[in-house]
Amino acid sequence: MDALRATLDSTDGQVATVSRTSSPPPLDLLSPPPVVAEYWCHTQVRVTKMKYVWTISNFSFCREEMGEVVKSSFFSCGPNDKLKWCLRINPKGLDEESREYLSLYLLLVNCGTKSEARAKFKFSILNAKREETKAMESQRAYRFVQGKDWGFKKFIRRDVLMDEANGLLPNDRLTILSSLVVFVFMPIKLVCPLYAVPGCCFYLDVVVGRECSDEPVRPYWLEQSFLKVLP
Repeated sequence: MDALRATLDSTDGQVATVSRTSSPPPLDLLSPPPVVAEYWCHTQVRVTKMKYVWTISNFSFCREEMGEVVKSSFFSCGPNDKLKWCLRINPKGLDEESREYLSLYLLLVNCGTKSEARAKFKFSILNAKREETKAMESQRAYRFVQGKDWGFKKFIRRDVLMDEANGLLPNDRLTILSSLVVFVFMPIKLVCPLYAVPGCCFYLDVVVGRECSDEPVRPYWLEQSFLKVLP
């Protein structure tokens, strides 16, 4: 089933645009930078994908009023991942505008040593046949800082969810599937001093170990380090 598009918002009142942006591919860490410089930086983008299933038993007995919250346990994308996430719902909506809906959000609980992370996500409900249905997804990666959430204030109407004919609450259980793609930017500062050798007219070929005449002096990139070329 194709995912539905909807307005993406956060509980602090922010509404996101859904325009797509493109970014250039990362530099090859084992290649020299295209411009000679005394210092340069390589930013690695770590991409992690995961799925998280949250089941709420006896959902019809959730007595929370409008604006009140139910949260899942914390989860991360791996045993060594310091980013901690959770899902949160407002069973009777976040505010007056959404009181006829269930609101659903992804919350960054702890960002560890990082100042922020970016994530794309898709929420869906698993029906009685364990099929994904009523899916909604973000159209791009959104910026999360610690304590920030993004999601859908009007994820699904309560009357649709509670209707037994729709099979969305088998045995009075609400099962939410969250598919998550997390992007973490990891800048690596590299100090690579270059050495000019005035008056020299040959260079040493590091690969084959031969001397060549009438060639300019140039630095070589080997195992992330420039080599000093001596006359």
